[in-house]
Amino acid sequence: MSGGQEVYGEALGAALSRARTASEGQHLARLGDLRSGTSPVTFRARVVESEWREVSRRKDGVKVVLFSGLLSDGSAQVRFTWWDDPKRDLLLAGSTFRFIGAEVRDWQGRPEVRLTRNTRFEPLKAEEVPMPARERGDRAMPLWQVKGGPPAFPARVSGVITSLLSSTGVVHRCPECSRVLQANVCGTHGTVEGKIDLRLRAVLDDGTGTVTVSIRRPDVERIVGHPISDADLGTQPSTVLSETLHSHLVGHYFRLEGRLLNGEFPTLLVESYEPVPALPAKRLAELRRHLAREVLP
Repeated sequence: MSGGQEVYGEALGAALSRARTASEGQHLARLGDLRSGTSPVTFRARVVESEWREVSRRKDGVKVVLFSGLLSDGSAQVRFTWWDDPKRDLLLAGSTFRFIGAEVRDWQGRPEVRLTRNTRFEPLKAEEVPMPARERGDRAMPLWQVKGGPPAFPARVSGVITSLLSSTGVVHRCPECSRVLQANVCGTHGTVEGKIDLRLRAVLDDGTGTVTVSIRRPDVERIVGHPISDADLGTQPSTVLSETLHSHLVGHYFRLEGRLLNGEFPTLLVESYEPVPALPAKRLAELRRHLAREVLP
C-alpha cells in the first residue's frame, strides 16, 4: 500500500470512529433511567469501587472470577458485574469511561449493569462525568423527594432518629461476602462459620418524610462513645444493648451521607454522620410558640 493510501485509510478509519461515537452519543442513557430489558445501552460513568473474587457457579460448582463494583454518573449509583474474562486492571476506582454495549438486568429488584466481551470502553476525562450530589457539597435532600427518584443514588439527609427497627441487633455475617446469614447459611457461599456483628437499622424523620437508615458498627461505636467487642455482643443481654442504642440515638438529630436505595421502603446505607447539637431551650420554646400561632386559629 502506498503512503497516500495509508494516510487515506487512517483518515477514513478515524472518520468512521468519530461517526460511530457521535451516533452512540445521541443515545446516551443515564444510570438513573436504566431498566431491565433496555439492553444494549451506552452511558458515561465513574467507577466508585471495584473488587474481584472467586465464586462457585450454582449449576456445576466450578470456580469462576467475578469482577463487580459500583458505577455513578451523578443520577444514580448502579452495581455492575463482569463474569466474561474480566480485565481486572481496567475499571479502577475513580476512572471514568463511556460504556458501549452493556447489558441491563434485574438484581434483587434493582437494575444491574452486566459487562461482557462485547462491551467497549472509551476513557473519558473526569470532568465529562457529573459528580454525585454529596461530592458537589449540595444541601441535605428533603425526604419527601426520595419517592419516585432513581433506584440508587448518593444522598445527604438530616433529621431526627424516631425509632429503632426490630432488625437492629446481633447478626452473623458471611466471612467471604459479609451478607447476613440465615441459620449459618449464606445465599452465595453455603454453610459457613459466621462472624458476629452489630446491625443497626433506624427510622429518620425530617418533618417532610421518613427513611430507613442502616449504620455500620464502627459508626455506632463512635456514636455511643466506646467500642462494642465481639464478647459483649455474644454475652450482653439484648435488652442492655437495646437500651444503650436507644439512649444515644432515638430523639437525637443527625446529618447523614451515604448511598440511598430507593423502593417501597427507601434505605440509606450510611457512610458518614454528624450529630446536630440540640437547640437551646429558649430557642426551642420560641419555635413552639411560632408553630402554635401558625397552626391554631
